[in-house]
Amino acid sequence: MNLQNYRKIAAAMDDEIAAVVKKYGFKFGKRGATVDEFAGTVSYRVTLIDVNLTDSNGQQTTPEAVCYTQTGPYMGLKAEWLNKPFKFNGKDAKITGLRSGRSSKPVLFEIAGKTYVTTVDAVRRAHGEKPWNGNLAELVA
Repeated sequence: MNLQNYRKIAAAMDDEIAAVVKKYGFKFGKRGATVDEFAGTVSYRVTLIDVNLTDSNGQQTTPEAVCYTQTGPYMGLKAEWLNKPFKFNGKDAKITGLRSGRSSKPVLFEIAGKTYVTTVDAVRRAHGEKPWNGNLAELVA
């Protein structure tokens, strides 16, 4: 297997795998492949997302929103900011989640339906808060 051959069949593979994934209540998250032309192998990586994922209130949610509610407070983000409108650089925005494992620009937010990333301090400034110094007590108050 070489890269050109893999690219020819990649879309068909994605379609077939997506059908199986959907059958069991999941959807594709991230996916990718590594082609080793010398060994003639393809390592295929897939991240699946549970389409029935719900929050503590039983509302449908995303893995990024769950990450925000679980991890955000330890990074200086307030739980009530999730999915609430706020002004970001003069535009209407809302925080949609947190990218786990990202130290730089971990916060996901939307403006006019398009997703962007930014830093925790930029979100805090947009909410009228000072940059976070790591003090968890201020988040509880």
